[in-house]
Amino acid sequence: MNEPVTITAQNVAVDASYYWRDMSDCPVNSKVQLLSAGGLPQYGLWDGKNTFYMGWAPLPKRRPKAALGTCQQCGCCRAGGAA
Repeated sequence: MNEPVTITAQNVAVDASYYWRDMSDCPVNSKVQLLSAGGLPQYGLWDGKNTFYMGWAPLPKRRPKAALGTCQQCGCCRAGGAA
């Protein structure tokens, strides 16, 4: 289930229940999203020492594909074959 997303006055989609994590628990030398001291996010690897970053976030992953028979787009994979 997806949490509601808010659109700000600056036209930015924000998940109000998700926050940047503290750098103290950022995995070292793993690709993450990093929040710079200037407030700009970027993807990268943190070396465990650089103090330029204020926070981090893990990368999202895609949901697993729907099981056969649950497709609602074209009907070709519904139980019983083609529609």
